[in-house]
Amino acid sequence: MDQLWVILLRGINVGGRNIVKMALLRDALNADGFKDVATYIQSGNIVLRAPSDAAAITDRIDEILQRDFGVSARILTLPTGTVTDALEHMPYAPQAPKHVMVYFLFGAATSDTDQMTALASATEEFTITDRFVYLHAPDGIGRSKLAEKMEKLLGTSATARNLATVAKLVEMVSAKEG
Repeated sequence: MDQLWVILLRGINVGGRNIVKMALLRDALNADGFKDVATYIQSGNIVLRAPSDAAAITDRIDEILQRDFGVSARILTLPTGTVTDALEHMPYAPQAPKHVMVYFLFGAATSDTDQMTALASATEEFTITDRFVYLHAPDGIGRSKLAEKMEKLLGTSATARNLATVAKLVEMVSAKEG
Protein backbone atom coordinates (compact mmCIF):
# COMPACT_ATOMS: atom_id res chain seq x y z
CA MET A 1 0.00 0.00 0.00
CA ASP A 2 1.23 3.48 -0.86
CA GLN A 3 2.02 6.03 1.79
CA LEU A 4 2.68 9.75 1.70
CA TRP A 5 6.30 10.94 1.68
CA VAL A 6 8.14 14.25 1.74
CA ILE A 7 11.18 14.40 -0.52
CA LEU A 8 13.81 17.11 -0.06
CA LEU A 9 16.30 17.60 -2.87
CA ARG A 10 19.58 19.26 -1.94
CA GLY A 11 21.54 21.34 -4.38
CA ILE A 12 19.12 21.91 -7.24
CA ASN A 13 18.25 25.28 -8.76
CA VAL A 14 20.98 26.98 -6.74
CA GLY A 15 23.15 29.64 -8.33
CA GLY A 16 22.03 28.75 -11.85
CA ARG A 17 23.29 25.17 -11.52
CA ASN A 18 21.48 21.84 -11.49
CA ILE A 19 18.37 23.39 -12.99
CA VAL A 20 15.23 21.27 -12.65
CA LYS A 21 11.85 22.76 -13.51
CA MET A 22 9.36 21.51 -10.95
CA ALA A 23 6.54 21.10 -13.51
CA LEU A 24 8.77 18.83 -15.59
CA LEU A 25 9.88 16.92 -12.50
CA ARG A 26 6.24 16.40 -11.46
CA ASP A 27 5.52 15.03 -14.95
CA ALA A 28 8.55 12.71 -14.81
CA LEU A 29 7.64 11.42 -11.34
CA ASN A 30 4.03 10.80 -12.38
CA ALA A 31 5.18 9.01 -15.55
CA ASP A 32 7.41 6.77 -13.41
CA GLY A 33 4.44 5.66 -11.32
CA PHE A 34 4.56 7.95 -8.31
CA LYS A 35 1.11 9.17 -7.29
CA ASP A 36 -0.40 12.41 -6.05
CA VAL A 37 2.83 14.33 -6.78
CA ALA A 38 3.02 17.95 -5.66
CA THR A 39 5.96 20.34 -5.44
CA TYR A 40 6.53 23.59 -3.61
CA ILE A 41 8.74 26.37 -4.97
CA GLN A 42 11.83 25.65 -7.04
CA SER A 43 14.15 24.41 -4.29
CA GLY A 44 13.21 20.73 -4.48
CA ASN A 45 10.32 20.16 -2.10
CA ILE A 46 8.08 17.25 -3.10
CA VAL A 47 5.13 15.48 -1.54
CA LEU A 48 4.08 12.19 -3.16
CA ARG A 49 2.58 8.76 -2.62
CA ALA A 50 4.67 5.64 -3.11
CA PRO A 51 5.23 2.20 -1.61
CA SER A 52 6.78 2.26 1.85
CA ASP A 53 10.46 1.83 1.01
CA ALA A 54 12.43 5.06 1.44
CA ALA A 55 15.62 3.68 -0.09
CA ALA A 56 13.82 2.50 -3.23
CA ILE A 57 12.06 5.86 -3.60
CA THR A 58 15.36 7.70 -3.23
CA ASP A 59 17.00 5.47 -5.84
CA ARG A 60 14.14 5.94 -8.32
CA ILE A 61 14.15 9.72 -7.94
CA ASP A 62 17.93 9.80 -8.30
CA GLU A 63 17.63 7.80 -11.52
CA ILE A 64 14.94 10.16 -12.87
CA LEU A 65 17.00 13.25 -12.03
CA GLN A 66 20.05 11.87 -13.79
CA ARG A 67 18.21 10.38 -16.77
CA ASP A 68 15.74 13.18 -17.48
CA PHE A 69 17.59 16.25 -16.22
CA GLY A 70 21.28 15.32 -16.18
CA VAL A 71 21.38 16.34 -12.52
CA SER A 72 22.77 14.64 -9.47
CA ALA A 73 21.39 15.77 -6.13
CA ARG A 74 21.34 14.55 -2.54
CA ILE A 75 17.86 13.22 -1.82
CA LEU A 76 16.26 12.94 1.59
CA THR A 77 13.12 10.79 1.64
CA LEU A 78 11.14 11.38 4.81
CA PRO A 79 7.97 9.95 6.28
CA THR A 80 5.49 12.80 6.62
CA GLY A 81 5.63 12.59 10.41
CA THR A 82 9.26 13.67 10.37
CA VAL A 83 8.41 17.00 8.76
CA THR A 84 5.40 17.46 11.03
CA ASP A 85 7.66 16.77 14.04
CA ALA A 86 10.16 19.35 12.81
CA LEU A 87 7.44 21.99 12.85
CA GLU A 88 5.75 20.89 16.08
CA HIS A 89 8.99 20.75 18.06
CA MET A 90 10.44 24.00 16.72
CA PRO A 91 11.90 25.70 19.81
CA TYR A 92 11.61 29.30 18.58
CA ALA A 93 8.56 31.47 17.99
CA PRO A 94 9.91 34.10 15.62
CA GLN A 95 7.95 36.92 14.07
CA ALA A 96 9.62 36.19 10.70
CA PRO A 97 9.58 32.46 9.78
CA LYS A 98 12.15 33.02 7.04
CA HIS A 99 14.67 33.77 9.79
CA VAL A 100 14.46 30.24 11.17
CA MET A 101 16.12 27.41 9.29
CA VAL A 102 15.47 23.74 9.90
CA TYR A 103 18.39 21.56 8.85
CA PHE A 104 17.21 18.03 8.05
CA LEU A 105 20.11 15.68 8.74
CA PHE A 106 21.23 12.87 6.44
CA GLY A 107 23.07 11.21 9.34
CA ALA A 108 23.94 11.68 12.99
CA ALA A 109 25.41 15.05 13.83
CA THR A 110 28.84 15.10 15.43
CA SER A 111 28.53 18.78 16.18
CA ASP A 112 31.24 21.07 17.42
CA THR A 113 28.92 23.12 19.62
CA ASP A 114 31.75 25.27 20.98
CA GLN A 115 32.69 26.37 17.47
CA MET A 116 29.00 26.83 16.58
CA THR A 117 28.51 29.05 19.63
CA ALA A 118 31.62 31.05 18.73
CA LEU A 119 30.30 31.66 15.19
CA ALA A 120 26.76 32.55 16.28
CA SER A 121 26.04 36.26 16.48
CA ALA A 122 24.71 37.75 19.70
CA THR A 123 21.14 37.46 18.37
CA GLU A 124 21.37 33.91 16.98
CA GLU A 125 20.20 30.74 18.69
CA PHE A 126 20.51 27.11 17.63
CA THR A 127 19.13 23.82 18.88
CA ILE A 128 20.43 20.39 17.88
CA THR A 129 18.24 17.29 18.00
CA ASP A 130 18.83 13.78 16.69
CA ARG A 131 17.09 14.55 13.35
CA PHE A 132 17.14 18.32 12.98
CA VAL A 133 19.08 21.44 13.76
CA TYR A 134 17.19 24.66 14.20
CA LEU A 135 18.85 28.01 13.62
CA HIS A 136 17.10 31.26 14.55
CA ALA A 137 18.94 34.15 12.88
CA PRO A 138 16.78 37.27 13.39
CA ASP A 139 19.28 39.46 11.57
CA GLY A 140 18.92 37.30 8.46
CA ILE A 141 20.14 33.88 7.39
CA GLY A 142 22.19 35.44 4.57
CA ARG A 143 24.24 37.38 7.12
CA SER A 144 24.82 34.43 9.44
CA LYS A 145 28.36 33.09 9.66
CA LEU A 146 26.96 30.09 11.50
CA ALA A 147 24.49 29.31 8.69
CA GLU A 148 27.33 29.56 6.18
CA LYS A 149 29.39 26.91 8.00
CA MET A 150 26.58 24.88 9.57
CA GLU A 151 26.92 21.69 7.54
CA LYS A 152 30.68 21.48 8.07
CA LEU A 153 30.21 21.98 11.80
CA LEU A 154 27.48 19.33 11.97
CA GLY A 155 29.79 16.65 10.61
CA THR A 156 27.04 15.25 8.37
CA SER A 157 25.21 16.27 5.25
CA ALA A 158 22.04 18.27 5.72
CA THR A 159 19.49 20.14 3.68
CA ALA A 160 17.96 23.29 5.09
CA ARG A 161 14.49 24.76 4.70
CA ASN A 162 13.18 27.92 6.26
CA LEU A 163 10.32 27.62 8.69
CA ALA A 164 7.83 29.02 6.17
CA THR A 165 8.70 26.21 3.74
CA VAL A 166 8.45 23.55 6.46
CA ALA A 167 5.02 24.92 7.44
CA LYS A 168 3.90 24.81 3.79
CA LEU A 169 5.06 21.20 3.44
CA VAL A 170 3.08 20.27 6.57
CA GLU A 171 0.05 22.04 5.08
CA MET A 172 0.45 20.10 1.82
CA VAL A 173 0.71 16.81 3.72
CA SER A 174 -2.38 17.63 5.80
CA ALA A 175 -4.38 18.43 2.66
CA LYS A 176 -3.39 15.10 1.06
CA GLU A 177 -4.00 13.05 4.21
CA GLY A 178 -7.40 14.64 4.88
